[in-house]
Amino acid sequence: WASTKWPIRALAMTGIETVAMMASLLIPALSGGRMRAQQAQEMSQVRQIALGCRAYAIDQNGAYPATLSALADGGYLDPQVLEADSLVGSAYLYRPGLTDASGGEEPLLASPAPLAGHRVVGMADGAVKRVKEEDFQADYAHRFPRN
Repeated sequence: WASTKWPIRALAMTGIETVAMMASLLIPALSGGRMRAQQAQEMSQVRQIALGCRAYAIDQNGAYPATLSALADGGYLDPQVLEADSLVGSAYLYRPGLTDASGGEEPLLASPAPLAGHRVVGMADGAVKRVKEEDFQADYAHRFPRN
């Protein structure tokens, strides 16, 4: 009788090992999907803020807002978009004082901290770029005022 239980136990152990191996493969894939979703959310939020700034400028003779909160106060943007960045818990970097005449390739705002080694930069023309952190530090960081 004991000899008939051995194959069943061996098959059960093989099944458990297979499930464990499949789970170990699936978990990184799910976390990668979560990271891509966070990156897409951040890109969307920066784009919304940049377009809100452009709409504000249209109504204010080409001047962008002095602060991002002016977008919510003026009804240009849902205040939840401007809340502290939910991904890193701090406020977006913003360059006050720009105007429509500043040029479209001027960085207007940026994500407050890198996510997966990249930052999102919103340009004055409403375009959004995802740049490596080292490129951000070299090309954009010096343009944002330090609080």
